[in-house]
Amino acid sequence: MATYIGKRVVPIVCGNWDINHPYEMLSIVFDPATKHSYISRKEVPTGTAITNTEYWSLWTVALETVALAAEAAAEIQASLKAVRYDPQELEPSA
Repeated sequence: MATYIGKRVVPIVCGNWDINHPYEMLSIVFDPATKHSYISRKEVPTGTAITNTEYWSLWTVALETVALAAEAAAEIQASLKAVRYDPQELEPSA
């Protein structure tokens, strides 16, 4: 069940989506086939397809997430190269 905390409700993260499992409202599931995650709009009965928009809403899109991670990785790598310590650069030339 979603948890009420103060003035907000916290969704439940349920792991991989299973068509043979019922879900409560505000359940977040991951679809391994598409690599997307979805959140339930209301109680989801067993046998309901993840593509049924009456019950499920797209929560995150895998391709966007991967693109953001790749972009961040490139920026981090560039920053690390800029401050990398190379002891050979500090040795006096002969």
